[in-house]
Amino acid sequence: GEIRLINLKLNSSLEDIVIFCNGSGSSQITENIIHINIHVPNLKNQPSGVPNSTDNTQPNVARMEEIGKTIMNIVDDYRGYDFFLKLENSGEVIPNGSKWYYNVVLRYYYFRRDQN
Repeated sequence: GEIRLINLKLNSSLEDIVIFCNGSGSSQITENIIHINIHVPNLKNQPSGVPNSTDNTQPNVARMEEIGKTIMNIVDDYRGYDFFLKLENSGEVIPNGSKWYYNVVLRYYYFRRDQN
């Protein structure tokens, strides 16, 4: 799959990661929220309990959690030259129509060096 900013590639059937954030402020010490959404294809031909169901797919929660855990281990308390990241949640599976994604939320702190 791909790592993309803001939007998932249309009709992607791969494992993709989409990163986006809300607009940030302009103060010297900036705080922002970053969302990391992990998209994994559904498991196919899963029993749904409804005999006439047209969609018999289920979210691949185990794979989403596996990728999410790897990402969280890398980004939690990560410190760069003028920023650091804090994990805001421990990941959550969210429905999106007939598909699902795994959402990890980070808090991003940035020190603007162009202001005194």
